[in-house]
Amino acid sequence: WFSRSVDDDALNSQMITGNGLALLANRISYIFDFKGPSLSIDSACSSSLLALNSAIQSLRQHECDYALVAGVNVIATSTLAQFYQCSGIASASGICQPFSKNSDGIVRSEGVGVILLSRKTPHLNGYAEIVGGSINHNGQSNGISSPNRFSQQELIHKTYDALKLASHDMAYIECHGTGTALGDRIELLALDSVMQSNERTQPCAIGSVKGLIGHA
Repeated sequence: WFSRSVDDDALNSQMITGNGLALLANRISYIFDFKGPSLSIDSACSSSLLALNSAIQSLRQHECDYALVAGVNVIATSTLAQFYQCSGIASASGICQPFSKNSDGIVRSEGVGVILLSRKTPHLNGYAEIVGGSINHNGQSNGISSPNRFSQQELIHKTYDALKLASHDMAYIECHGTGTALGDRIELLALDSVMQSNERTQPCAIGSVKGLIGHA
């Protein structure tokens, strides 16, 4: 893509370092003289969570003492918007409405989120504690925009078992919540299969920040 979009006659050294995905995180490490693992991760909507999981593993393996995890989305061209419209997953109303009967698609947005991680010690007062996590892939499904309910269920069960948690321990779940009728329905079916518990005394709240800021 880059080679097809750049004017060879105007090429300079900044065009390569400024457009190489491999260099994004590494330039930050260079500027601040960070020595730990430094990498950019692109897995579409799950990039931030995969980066978070990678940082947790680095901390556990003592590859670093602190880790900066960032998620960034910038809308530089209209190409993706055109793709979403052509594929029928862009919201015609221009509003992202997760879990609503009026859900009609996604709305793109820009955003940057950064968190600082460290191993838990008695001397640090953290904002929150991450107990753990796990990742998987959909495998095959009905299409690129259709999640696999059973893969989602398996991942949740696997995570709870590994961390010795039960579904009734959960008070709130932040969902993917795309704002599409198909994706939201599959996600809710997966959660419903896992979260049913005779030991639960209070309902488990769910939400999706995409309803406020769109798909960043």
